[in-house]
Amino acid sequence: MGSGRGNDLTGTISGGPGNGWWDTYEPYYWPGGILNRTYRGAMQKRAWLNIPILNEWKRRFPGEDPLKVHQRLWGTRPVCPGSGEYLWDEEFQTMASTVYGHPGAPKPGPDGPGPVGDIKAGELGLSFEDDG
Repeated sequence: MGSGRGNDLTGTISGGPGNGWWDTYEPYYWPGGILNRTYRGAMQKRAWLNIPILNEWKRRFPGEDPLKVHQRLWGTRPVCPGSGEYLWDEEFQTMASTVYGHPGAPKPGPDGPGPVGDIKAGELGLSFEDDG
């Protein structure tokens, strides 16, 4: 699709103005809201961004909890954006979010917050005062 630039959260917009990006846009209409899929994709991506470093801590310190190792070394604890936890997935040999899973076994996660999850479709416009 296009030049590969664009929205990496949903994978449906690529290219850019003048590169046919509008032709590849797929509007989202499904139960659960127009913005819900983008929200879920963004939160899933954020949850998965913690997995590589947690896997590295698991590899380097096999007898320790990767979250505690990270906290000890960096003074901060990786947090799942869906209020879940990170646990070891024995089958895939990777850390995984209890809410969003991991790339090998993704989970959809919760709906978008508040009214975002209730939006089914929208028409937006712009008006200028005094013709201008």
